[in-house]
Amino acid sequence: MTLPPGYGLLTLDQLIGNMDHLIVTSGTIDMQGGLFTRWWKFIHPSKKAATSLPLVCIHGGPGFTHNYLKPLILLADMGIPCGCGASSFVEDPAKDAPWLLTISFYVNELEKLIDTLQLSEYNVYGSSWGTVVAQEFSVRQPVGLKHLILDGVVGDGQLHVKTLWRDVISTMPTYTRNLLKDLEERKAFGSPEYQALVDTLTKHFTCRIVPTPDVFMDCFRSDGPGENKGMNQKIYVAMQGPSEFGLSGVLEFYSVLDRLPRVLVPTLVLRGEFDTMSEEASMAVVNAISSCLPLVTVKGASHCKVLDEPQICCNIIFEFLEQ
Repeated sequence: MTLPPGYGLLTLDQLIGNMDHLIVTSGTIDMQGGLFTRWWKFIHPSKKAATSLPLVCIHGGPGFTHNYLKPLILLADMGIPCGCGASSFVEDPAKDAPWLLTISFYVNELEKLIDTLQLSEYNVYGSSWGTVVAQEFSVRQPVGLKHLILDGVVGDGQLHVKTLWRDVISTMPTYTRNLLKDLEERKAFGSPEYQALVDTLTKHFTCRIVPTPDVFMDCFRSDGPGENKGMNQKIYVAMQGPSEFGLSGVLEFYSVLDRLPRVLVPTLVLRGEFDTMSEEASMAVVNAISSCLPLVTVKGASHCKVLDEPQICCNIIFEFLEQ
């Protein structure tokens, strides 16, 4: 994504207020192949007893970064300890770390994080690709999991793509959607036309708030070094495909719907009014989990609803966890 010269970004402090009063701790966990995962934990100094259960947050992607989820630290300000993380950046995962192109690695990564932090009871939040990891983790019926939150959920790859084009892309003007379809069919993903179109659609379906938050743009950084780099495009393309509006990688024929009845904990599914995740695809997950609350749609929000409406989203999550 590009921004015009002089265009100001919305800071996190402007979006959610100053959170310097929170206690922040961080550490690393060694993973397969000499890689590591870095975690951060946010706790309010005077509200530690508000809830005994931390919220483990899993960001989207695959290969994306956690930065866009930083508004969730509002939950820490409400008294819910929460945390997220970042991982080693691998330049050529197919050659040097092929396990990074499997779903099971990230589920095992989550398990190891929970074990290392010695969380006996906890809640899990997944965003976008993170909902895949969260669902795969939850169907294992892990001891200690008390609540599950699925934000922009992918339960079935084929259903997602079908309803994305039928129910979401179809809301765009005829010329726009025909242009997108033509560019996708020609696989012109690197063309200036495609990039310009994606930049525009991103502002409609992915992050609608204006000005664009700096924590969103941080996810696309290409500078380094190491863990300070942004999105790993090679992981993203291998697992998701080169397009945000289709699936052609590992996730193309992914489905967890038939296994979701194994999820027994209270579950909340969130989607934005302008989300790339359709209502039908979201409802397929809601209907498959007997302990799931009715689908919650955040009005006026897109896929990154915690950026578009951070206070509303955190209030919804807080009420769900405290009920």
